[in-house]
Amino acid sequence: MTHRIRAILVTALLLGLVTTTGCALPSYKTLSREQQAAVRSVSITKSVALPEVPLVFGPSVNAGGFLFGPLALATATSSDNPDSQALTKHFADHKIDLGEIVREEFIARLAQIRAFPAVDVAQGDANFELVVESYGLNAAGFSPLSPVNHPLIPTLRLGAKLTTRNGEVLWENHANLPAMDNRIEGHMFEEILANPDQTREAFRKAAEIVSGDLLKDFGVHPASVY
Repeated sequence: MTHRIRAILVTALLLGLVTTTGCALPSYKTLSREQQAAVRSVSITKSVALPEVPLVFGPSVNAGGFLFGPLALATATSSDNPDSQALTKHFADHKIDLGEIVREEFIARLAQIRAFPAVDVAQGDANFELVVESYGLNAAGFSPLSPVNHPLIPTLRLGAKLTTRNGEVLWENHANLPAMDNRIEGHMFEEILANPDQTREAFRKAAEIVSGDLLKDFGVHPASVY
């Protein structure tokens, strides 16, 4: 499959997701170097919201014959999807807290790039709000067109917003780890459910990658000293 065809299919899939879920298109805002320099400390929201239902293109979706488009999305995100139910139970049974994983990896990336002198303080000059916009499992490679019983990898889409104490939005961005990403090894659905440590580390890797993509435009803060 050519990159052009994949791009067209990905666009159609995203439009299907907007249509099926009713989500609005994301907004973006850049931060100037002057604005970044004026913020010396940042806090990070303590609670990261997650969708109620993960987006799982697993064996049940493929077995139903919904390989692409709004029907596949509706099936994958339905609370009646057995694969979504199984992944949700897997997270709950093994205390896999994706919100906390995302928060930890976002903070680690902020510290690594030295974007601000003080990170994760009680009350910073500005606050990062994080939200998991979607997460789940999809077939490694390119998903809705993949055959049944294909290895799956985590999918993760994050939104982040930086606001001042008076509520002014300084910066906003969104990033995702799509099924086409090859930086995480795929595993069969049954294997994922049987190995919580593997699941936890796979989603941690996903959060690390997406956090890096979210913050890619931030430079080193002029007052950062480590």
